[in-house]
Parts: sequence; C-alpha cells; structure tokens
Amino acid sequence: MPPHRLLAALLGGAIAAAAAAQAPPGAGPVPPPGGKDDMSKSKTTIDWPTQIGGRDVASYVKDFTHPDPTARLSAVQTIPAFGPDARKAAGKALVDRLKIEVGLSGDPTVAAGIIDTIGGLGLDDADMPAGAAALGLIVQNGANGGLLRQHAVPVLASFGPKAPQVLFRLTDANVIQDRSFETRRLTAAALARVGMDEHQGPDVRALNVLTLTMIKDASAAVRMEAFQTLLALGPPWKPRKVGDPTPPAVDTPNLAKYVAPMKARLGVNGEKEKQIEVWCRLAVMRFDKDEVNDANLTALANLVATGADAAVKIHALNALAMLGEFAAPKIEKVKDALRAGEPGVVDAAVKALVAMGPKGKPAIPAIKEALAGRTEEYFKKLSEDAVKALEAAKGPEPGGPPGPPPVPPKK
Repeated sequence: MPPHRLLAALLGGAIAAAAAAQAPPGAGPVPPPGGKDDMSKSKTTIDWPTQIGGRDVASYVKDFTHPDPTARLSAVQTIPAFGPDARKAAGKALVDRLKIEVGLSGDPTVAAGIIDTIGGLGLDDADMPAGAAALGLIVQNGANGGLLRQHAVPVLASFGPKAPQVLFRLTDANVIQDRSFETRRLTAAALARVGMDEHQGPDVRALNVLTLTMIKDASAAVRMEAFQTLLALGPPWKPRKVGDPTPPAVDTPNLAKYVAPMKARLGVNGEKEKQIEVWCRLAVMRFDKDEVNDANLTALANLVATGADAAVKIHALNALAMLGEFAAPKIEKVKDALRAGEPGVVDAAVKALVAMGPKGKPAIPAIKEALAGRTEEYFKKLSEDAVKALEAAKGPEPGGPPGPPPVPPKK
C-alpha cells in the first residue's frame, strides 16, 4: 500500500462510519463489534473461566427462571463472562427466556439485559433463526419510543443480512418512524451492516428508506447516519447471477431516484447543517461519478476556507481526504487550512494533503512551514511522516486513485 493511502487510512472520528465506502464492490460490511466474530477471536487469547463464584454456566442458566427478576438479570449478565463457549450452553435458553420476558408476565428490564447479552455473546448458527425471529418481532412490534426496540435494533443487525427477515424488520414503517431519534439513528446505522448483498449489491429497500425518509429526518444525528450509510452502501447494481465473475455495474436507469433526493438536500431549502452537507455531497459523488465535479469540490473547499466552525472544517477536510487525488484541484484551500489555530483542523489538513498522493507534493513546503511552529511532539511526528509519504508517493495503483470506489462509465 502506498504511504499516502496508509496515512489516509488512519483517518478516524467523523469518517469511521463511511470508511466502508472505500471497500471493493461486493465486499460487504465489516462484522460488527461485540458479536460472534469478536468473541471468537478473543477465544484464542483469553483463558475463559469454567466457574464464576463457584458456579458453572448451567447453574446460571437455571436462574433464568428464578422468580426474582433481579436474580434473573444477574444470571443473564454473568453469562458473557464465560466466553464464547457459553453460546452453546446458554444460547437457546436466552432466546426462549427473551420470548417470556417481553410478554405480560415478564420484566422489560430483564428483557433488555437478555438482548444486550445476546449482542455481546452472539448465538450459534443453530440458534440464529429463533434469535433473529424473536428480536425481529421486538423491533417491528415494540412500543413506539420504547427502550426494548432501541436495544434490539443493533443486535438484530449484528446477525447480518443472511438472518431471516432482518431487512424486512428494520425497514418497517414503525421502526423508521419511531419517535425516539436514537432508535431511528441506530436503524440507519444498522442498514449499513445488513443492506449489502455480496451478489446483488445494495438492497433497494435500504436505499429507499434512506433516501426517501431518513435523509429528511428532523434529527441531525439521523440524517448524518443516513448519509454515511448511503456512502457505505453505494449505488444500486444491475442484477447479477450468483457466481458471475464480471465486476458489478451500476444500475444507471434507476440511479436518479436515489440521487435526486440527495441533491435536493443541497438546494436552497435543503440541508442547513454544514457538517451534514459535507456527507451529503460525498454520498452524491459516491453514487454518481459525474458529480465528482468542480461545483461539489468547490463547495467542500469553501467550507474549509470560510467555515467558522472548526468541526465543519474537519468534516470537509476528512471528505477531501477520502476523495484523495480527486481533491487535488483544491490543494490551495487545503494548504490555507494548515494555518488554522485548531490542532484538529491542522491534523485533518495534513492528512488530506497526504491523501492526494503525488498531486500533494507541492504542499510539502507548506506542511513543513506550518508545523515547524508547533511545539507538540505529535505534530513533529506528523510533519515527518507526511513529508516522507508525499516524497515517496507515486502514481495511483492499478484500479484508480484512492477515494470512493470507481463506478463503470456511463454508456
């Protein structure tokens, strides 16, 4: 990997949710934290106990039926401490107990604890269908604004797109219109995990919900999450047969119905939050290569140059970093940001320049000058690494420069 790509890959914070946009088509989402994949990896490095407080897993599972809900919750919350092997002993019991706790005779606090335990521990493949079904019903039919639905959404999404009816549940009108903005935000994030099919690309149900409803949400947090999920999923693909070795092609005839609502958010009466505007423009460019044009690049660069809010500048610089060499025409505006007083802005500006690869070489003197006056050890190291990366930068790798994955040219 060229140095400029390596350094650009270190960008964090605001662009973490959008990082999947740089994955090759069909790669699918990264396994979520806290679920089956993480627990499996940890098994090789942790000597998990066979007893806790003198009791084994089976003993705690028996407490799932204890008449005292406090005892039931304590037992449920102890199970993950036994490690991934506890799935086999406790998985089915957790799912069965969840069905009872969400009923009239159950306790919602215990139900929430079970949901969180399933999310952290994961389930064996044999228990996955029943677990997905139980969580799906909570997601779809849970109380409007209720905490059980809010707990269940990310756990259901952690099962992935192959779990039964996950997308059907998450795109239900009751869920995407839940009165809790946090539930809606979690749902938008969940669609990044389950909305991609490795053979058919982004699911149209996810794209419809995101572009027709969620990018217009009253909550800025929901809109931000929705745009970053769109950036991760990318444009719809033309239908493909399983096993087709040819690269996926964008479904150009159906592209406009997704791009048009996003572009409308950039109009006079559209998006008012500048930070969200950044990700809206980036999503538009992700979907339609013709939108990687001077108008959108200038709009991002102007936010770097004139945005009074440091957070807006950082978001815009991170977006330009993701565009890599495509953002090189705006190198002067990025260089100007090096003179900002805020450390976060300077840091983001350096990384954006490095991400431009060989086209960022003219910025080497400006980087040296701007960072020479800073006393922090971090910036000294950043300057050295940035200069080395730019001096070593060569032309783009085969397959195109860094940034949003290239899409097939329009015919």
